[in-house]
Amino acid sequence: MFSRPLSWIISGKERLGRLLILLFFCSSWVLVSASEEPIIPLLNTLNVECFFVNFLTGNTIALNLSLGFIVSSIFYFFVSYLPEERRKRHLKPIVKVRLETTLGKLVSMFKLLLEHSSTEVDLHKLKEADLNNLCKGFPVKKDLNAGKVVKSEYPVEGVYYNATPGVLFANNWFQVTDSIKCLNEVLPIFNDEELTAILLNLEIEPLSKVIRTAITSTSTDLSSYESIISHILKITNKLSEYHVKTLILLM
Repeated sequence: MFSRPLSWIISGKERLGRLLILLFFCSSWVLVSASEEPIIPLLNTLNVECFFVNFLTGNTIALNLSLGFIVSSIFYFFVSYLPEERRKRHLKPIVKVRLETTLGKLVSMFKLLLEHSSTEVDLHKLKEADLNNLCKGFPVKKDLNAGKVVKSEYPVEGVYYNATPGVLFANNWFQVTDSIKCLNEVLPIFNDEELTAILLNLEIEPLSKVIRTAITSTSTDLSSYESIISHILKITNKLSEYHVKTLILLM
């Protein structure tokens, strides 16, 4: 395990990039200082000769280490950094579309909760504090086909069920998981740490196992699912914030 200061330095590509740039310039200075070659005339006129001579001159260890780091940095820039930036640039439109699709599915799920709940809350102002009443007022077992000539059925993982709010809720959730899987397909190549961390916190498989039980549950509302819905709302808000923050970058 890395100590706290070291882990702070090596975590995050931006901080690592800044550190490498700093070390590159330091190595360049050490390379010139350790070299026994005469200083170029231009530097003599700038009165900076004292910074490059009589310090490391003739130190072959410092010379070799700095030269090795400079060569490695140039190699990293052309072989790793530039190709990765090109891949990210090509993937940005795809990530943008799939992210917006995922957000759309998540918003649709909360629209469904509001539509069938007796609680009147503005979707754009929905907070965790509203979820208790929202879940209590959601009629999981209500028959939505009552009084209809043509009855509707909805698929959940390939199985069709009679239309109830609970079935619609589960159906919406598995649409969300499908869109997240599509987004996850490009994330290893797109390599965005923030977006990857948000989606990992969603924990699709454990949530799916619990939400699947909403179909066969004997509960008349979603009170027992409140903590799960609260967690999904938090992730939805984080994805929305990420989308707004990176919208221009993903154009």
